[in-house]
Amino acid sequence: MPRKPTNKSLKAKAWRLFSEYIRLKYADSQGNCRCYTCGVELPAIGHGMQCGHGIGGRGNYVLFLEEICRPQCYGCNVGRSGNYEVFIPKLISEYGQDQYEEWVRESRKPLKRTKGDYLDLIAYYEMRLEGERERLQRETEESDTSL
Repeated sequence: MPRKPTNKSLKAKAWRLFSEYIRLKYADSQGNCRCYTCGVELPAIGHGMQCGHGIGGRGNYVLFLEEICRPQCYGCNVGRSGNYEVFIPKLISEYGQDQYEEWVRESRKPLKRTKGDYLDLIAYYEMRLEGERERLQRETEESDTSL
């Protein structure tokens, strides 16, 4: 009999889907995207980009908060610990200081997710990811026919 998934394994699966979704959401028809903080262009999938957060800590509140997540290269996300000196001002210019401060306040509150929450996130991001894959496929086909 298969073991029931744990919260930890469900969270990991939801994160993998979410991270891929964020990277594909910002990808061009060639499957590349730009690092939000330094501008380098790399493949969205594979060893190119990661999903970076504009608020540190990766707590449950911010982990799946789309508004503060953008593609980041390894150098910015890991090497520069998020490159927040660039990331935060860019988010504030997009959403405003008040909204950013609200996300920071919310990020400090505890949020406990259930297995059901993770299953919902998995289903939601599987659907969103499929939509992004279809968009990229259409864009690739359109660019192939225009050549």
